[in-house]
Amino acid sequence: MADERFDFVIVGGGHNGTTMAAYLAKSGYSTCVLESRPECGGGQENTEPVPGFRIDPHATYLYGGAAPGFEQLELWKYGYRQVYYKSMFGLVTSNGEAVNSGGRFSPDFEGTDISRYTGGSNMRAGFVNAMSGEQMRELLRAMFWTPPYPTSMDIEPTDLPWAQAMKKMMPGLWSDRFLEMSLVEMLDEMIDWEPLKVAQCFAAWYCGAHPLWEGQALPSLGGTLLAGYGSGAPRGGMHTYAHSIIRCALAHGARLLTNSPVREIIVQDGKARGVVLHEDASFPGKTIWADKAVISAIDAQATMLNLVGKDHLDPSFTQRVKDINLKGGSLYVISLITREMPKYNADVDAFPMDGYPSCVVYPSDSYENLYAQTRDVYSRKTAPEIDIDHMTLMVCTHDQYDPTRCPDGYHVISPIYLQMPPPEYDVDGPDAV
Repeated sequence: MADERFDFVIVGGGHNGTTMAAYLAKSGYSTCVLESRPECGGGQENTEPVPGFRIDPHATYLYGGAAPGFEQLELWKYGYRQVYYKSMFGLVTSNGEAVNSGGRFSPDFEGTDISRYTGGSNMRAGFVNAMSGEQMRELLRAMFWTPPYPTSMDIEPTDLPWAQAMKKMMPGLWSDRFLEMSLVEMLDEMIDWEPLKVAQCFAAWYCGAHPLWEGQALPSLGGTLLAGYGSGAPRGGMHTYAHSIIRCALAHGARLLTNSPVREIIVQDGKARGVVLHEDASFPGKTIWADKAVISAIDAQATMLNLVGKDHLDPSFTQRVKDINLKGGSLYVISLITREMPKYNADVDAFPMDGYPSCVVYPSDSYENLYAQTRDVYSRKTAPEIDIDHMTLMVCTHDQYDPTRCPDGYHVISPIYLQMPPPEYDVDGPDAV
C-alpha cells in the first residue's frame, strides 16, 4: 500500500482534532485526521437509545458561544444552527421555593422571581446583566481563549488576562481578593439568598472547578458563565456541531479517515515524522508521513506511552506521564422518556411551558446539600446517599425549545446529572457503580 504525505497528521478526530484540521486546512496546509472510531466528533456525540429519541451522552450545552472560532471558521456556512433557550436555569427548594433564572435573552426572569424571597436584592443578576453582550464575550475570551503566558515569564496574579479584563470592565466591583477567594466566599459577598448560592455552586462544580477551591472563584464561576452566554445548544444535538466543523475541514481540503487507529508515531532524530496505522485499521499498516508535524489530539498517556514508546523518551519524563491522574470528576447520567415535563412541588408556577428552564437544580436548600454530596463523593468515595440532604440533581431538558429531540407528545428528560466518584476510586470498587 502506497505511503501518503501531508503537512500535518492529526491523531484523534474528536472536537480538538477536527477543529485543528479545519484551521490548518483553511490556512492552506494539507492535513489528515485519523480517528479510531467509525465517526468523528468525540464528546460532541448524539445517540438514539430508542429510535427518534435523541440524547447527548457527553456534552449537552454550547459552552463555546464566546469562542472566536464561529467567526473565523464561518461555521454557519457548513450547517451550524443554534437554538437559543428562553430560560437556561432554575432552582427549587425542598419547601417549594422556586426561581426561574431565565437566560441571556431573558435577563428579567431571575430578578422577578428572587424578589419574592429576598425583597429584591440580587447582586449576581446585576453583575451578569452588566457584563452582557460584548463585555461578557471579552471576559470569557480572556478566561478561556487566551494562550497562557510562557513559563519563563514572572507575572503577578493581577496580570492574568481575565483579571485585567474584569478590572477594566467593572472597576467598582473588582477586588484583588477575588484572586484568593473560593466561589463560595465570592457568592457570600454577592448574594443574600442561600438557595441561589447553592444552585450556582452545584452548577460550577458540574462545569469545572469546585466552588470550595481557594483562588478559583472566577474560573469556577466562568464555567457557568460559558453556558449562560451560549444560552442554548446546537439544533438537533451536539453532534450537529461536530458535523459543521467536519464539513468546514473537508471543504478546505482536509482528509478525515475513520476506523483508522494509529499503531505507532514514527520518531526519527528526536522528531515525530509520521504514523503507522494499526493492523485493524481501514488501511492496515499504512504509513502516513507528516512534513511539518504530527499532532496528537488524544490523551497524553496514550500518546507518549502507547504510540511514541519509552525508547524515545527520557525515563524521568516517562514516569511523569505515568503519574498523570486521568480519574477526574465523574458524572452519572440518567435519561428518561416521559409524556409530561417534570412538575415540581413549588409555591408558584415558576416554570410555565413557554419559559421552562432547560436545567433545574433540585433540591437547592442550603450549603449543607453541597457539603454532604462533596463528602460522599470526595471523602467517602461512594455514591451520594439517597436522601434529600445528600442527593441534589441537575435535571436537564431540551425538547421544549428543540422539537427535533423527540417525537410529538413526548419529552426526553436528559441528562439528569449526579456527581459520583470515578468508578476506579469507589470504595466498593468499579462494579459498585
